[in-house]
Amino acid sequence: MQALTHSAFGEPAAVISLAEIPKPEPGPGEVRLRMLRSPIHNHDLATIRGVYGYKPKLPATAGTEMIGIVDACGEGVSQPAVGTRVAYLSRWGWAEYVVATASQCVPIPDGISDDMGAQMLAMPFSAVVLLDELREVQGRREASGPGAHDQHIHFQWFSFHSHELL
Repeated sequence: MQALTHSAFGEPAAVISLAEIPKPEPGPGEVRLRMLRSPIHNHDLATIRGVYGYKPKLPATAGTEMIGIVDACGEGVSQPAVGTRVAYLSRWGWAEYVVATASQCVPIPDGISDDMGAQMLAMPFSAVVLLDELREVQGRREASGPGAHDQHIHFQWFSFHSHELL
């Protein structure tokens, strides 16, 4: 299978390459996901540069947030079942297949697009960080910053707390 990997830390465009690696097999309590989407987050790029909170063992496959379809289950796994579309957090999502802890997979309803589902686990934390950036603007509390418009998940939270999203 193919994966985007890096054998050194540095600027992503200079160190990421497409590699052929073995297709992983799920063990007990695990499922294998056929990847649909894995967005590029700022923390993914910082990890590749070697300046994030941890440094993976090299060579490494980046990508922390993803959506995929369960295509194999390890021993003892009945849920999520083969064919279920799930979101998952990992450290190796930029690959055709990823092995995931079954109990940490989040089933995604059909009404949610792959693009939205691929950002439902880590990106809400970014929205919470935005709340720390709240500021008073003409008597209103507003949140702004990179990605503010993409935090659809938190519209209800902002409304409930009388905040407005720029």
